[in-house]
Amino acid sequence: MEQGQLAIIKGLRTSRLGSDFTGFGYGSQALIVKWYKNIRELMNLTDDAVGKTAFKEVIVASEDGNIYFYDLDTQQATREPIEIGVPMDVTATLNPYGYPLLYVGQSGDTVDDYTVNNGLRIYSLIDGKMIGFLTSLNTVQQGKENGVYSSPLVETQSDTVLYTDDNGMLYSVDMNTQFSVQGGTISVDPQETTYGYTTKINKAEQGIRTSLAAYGDYVYFGDMGGSLQCVDINTMQPVWVLDMGDSMLASVSLEPDNQGNVALYCGTIVQKTKKSRALELLKIDALSGTVLWSYKTTYTAKYESKSAGKGVYAGLMASPLVGQGDISDLVIFNVNRLAVDKSHNSAVLMAIDKNTGEQVWEEILDAESMSSPIAMYDDNGKSYIILGDENGTLRLLDGFTGSTMSTVSLGGAIKASPAAYGNRIVVGTNLGMLYFVDVK
Repeated sequence: MEQGQLAIIKGLRTSRLGSDFTGFGYGSQALIVKWYKNIRELMNLTDDAVGKTAFKEVIVASEDGNIYFYDLDTQQATREPIEIGVPMDVTATLNPYGYPLLYVGQSGDTVDDYTVNNGLRIYSLIDGKMIGFLTSLNTVQQGKENGVYSSPLVETQSDTVLYTDDNGMLYSVDMNTQFSVQGGTISVDPQETTYGYTTKINKAEQGIRTSLAAYGDYVYFGDMGGSLQCVDINTMQPVWVLDMGDSMLASVSLEPDNQGNVALYCGTIVQKTKKSRALELLKIDALSGTVLWSYKTTYTAKYESKSAGKGVYAGLMASPLVGQGDISDLVIFNVNRLAVDKSHNSAVLMAIDKNTGEQVWEEILDAESMSSPIAMYDDNGKSYIILGDENGTLRLLDGFTGSTMSTVSLGGAIKASPAAYGNRIVVGTNLGMLYFVDVK
């Protein structure tokens, strides 16, 4: 970091699906992967990508029904898009063991006059073909909707994929992956085990839109009904459940320490209650479910029925950022639509002390925001935060003080979350543009 400025390197325009779908929506984030050379040589990459030293590929799913592939350095397409044909406001998952496998869900099943089955799709990145599909239609589901909004987790030792579904189910899938580097072939044979549940929580609405967090044998998720659950993934039995009082859209953030403690950071949106109120941000003991502290916002989270009907809520829509480096004692929350004064609602970025639950700093934005913040660190552990908002502003903040250092306008709302590698940031807008931005 020398200049402390953001600079747009390039913007790439994507396409439109049907009459309604384009761009990168809430829940979307690019993947950035540095492939092994022997794996690159198997895949349907361009010659330049196969032969390039230290090649880094950007992979991002779009509402226009395509999964796109670009070179992080040159912004050139590295292979043909994978055409799914249904909208994806989701973040895909790569196999972390290095296998050329991509797992991706769908956020929608209807485009104009045709409908397809929602579910989790598994693609071979050798040739871009779908080699597995797990339907969201389940005879015992409790939720009325079908959509995989979560970004699956892959447990490589057991070759198991874990994900949640808006039908109210948790899935554990033995993939039975067979991969031959010599033969250039890969296959899966998914065998699923499901966890479903009923709840007596008041006004509960079945459906899970958060991704999982995991620690050891335990996985954690919040749901639209207002419960936060810890489930033993081996026994498929609940370990503990908390009534959060309202719906959860943001995935919980998890942090273990070197004393054997494990913390969850989380919060809710204002949805079931349909009333403006102060919002509680929580730190929870992940092993017991005990609430360690609760911070109540000084501003009221403003409920608006019209925007709530379109899926934009007051409250915590963004996953908390667990600090490291010079902010290792802080957790950063981006809380949407707070009434900062009588005439103005906006998002507020606030840093809370991990140990005491007290606010350390806040930065009031000039717009609403549902994008999850990310942190970038220099070699000395100095932190910088990257965050997008509904006005299309991408901002660089000092992580220690919360002050805004630099902004750039990307033209469309930034509902997606940014991703970064080195000094380069990748983020999409709702108008169908994918931007590559550098921190100077």
